[in-house]
Amino acid sequence: MQSRAIATFALLLSGALLAACGRTGDPVPQQQTVAQPKASAPAPTPEPVTDMTDVTHMGDVGPVPLSLEASLAALERGDDVAARTGFQALAQQGDAEARYQLGQMLADGRGGPKSEADAVAWLRKAADQGHENADYLWGAMVLWREPPATAEERSLGLAAIRRAAARNDRNAMAALTLVYANDSQFRDPVEAAYWNDELEKWDVIADVRARNEAAIAAGEQRMAEIDERLRQLDAAERANNAAAVQARGPEPSEADMRAALEYAMYASNGETEIDNGVASGVLSIKQFQKHGCVPAEGADGYYCEYLIEAALEMQANDGGGVNWNDLLDVMLVPENASGRFVYDTALQRWVRFDE
Repeated sequence: MQSRAIATFALLLSGALLAACGRTGDPVPQQQTVAQPKASAPAPTPEPVTDMTDVTHMGDVGPVPLSLEASLAALERGDDVAARTGFQALAQQGDAEARYQLGQMLADGRGGPKSEADAVAWLRKAADQGHENADYLWGAMVLWREPPATAEERSLGLAAIRRAAARNDRNAMAALTLVYANDSQFRDPVEAAYWNDELEKWDVIADVRARNEAAIAAGEQRMAEIDERLRQLDAAERANNAAAVQARGPEPSEADMRAALEYAMYASNGETEIDNGVASGVLSIKQFQKHGCVPAEGADGYYCEYLIEAALEMQANDGGGVNWNDLLDVMLVPENASGRFVYDTALQRWVRFDE
């Protein structure tokens, strides 16, 4: 909607502004009486109503809902006649947005005859009701309309543009720079320089804001790409893990783990060197409890944790002693132990690896 305001201002600057500014040095018009057009509605005016929600007006395009939402929707889809008819009815009911929209359509001649005088009147009513966008537009139309407005009217228009500029309206800042630099009624080099500086500051701030928004958007896009990549990697890892689990089979049961550990203990016992004539020793498991297993990363099988309590029985020749430290280091496992278990397809059983 601001684009139409900018377009209106641009058209005014290309013609009327040059004419007005070209009068540099001319005497300031003193309370000129400008013939005002007779009050007439540029579009069909419906009768006042109390409930606008269910009322329609028969326009050139058929029934037209007279709600603000329906009128804005008609404007959006290019149905200018329906939009203007709706805004006309709502403006007469006191709706500020409808008055602003109607003023723009009257200024542009959209949906019906063009009338700058009526456009200024409706835009000023909207501004008086606090519609922020209306201040700049009606002020600019007053300053640069033909025939020229009175000095008093132009002063009111300038005040409206200043209100818009105070709200950081860039178009209003640009207009004030031109007015104070060129308009014979308001020429003020100090004000022109001030508003030119404000305009440049606004442009710098707008550029920084645009860069920040672009950086934020790029960052958000990058984060979205990273999230998607992580999602893909996570899905691939889950698929690989599932394939690995399927290849390695189910994790060993407690009985499988106990049997594998017993086999490793007996094998270790047979290889142990025992001092002082010990002929043999028997290492057995008194208690075994599985805690849990997880698939081995980068290796076959599972890493499992378990609790073990071992029993050692020794038979010694000639009552000789035993090097207990060597024996325990080689044959026993810690009470709370862990190890990797792999299923040996050749032996058809689980085997424990000491790692």
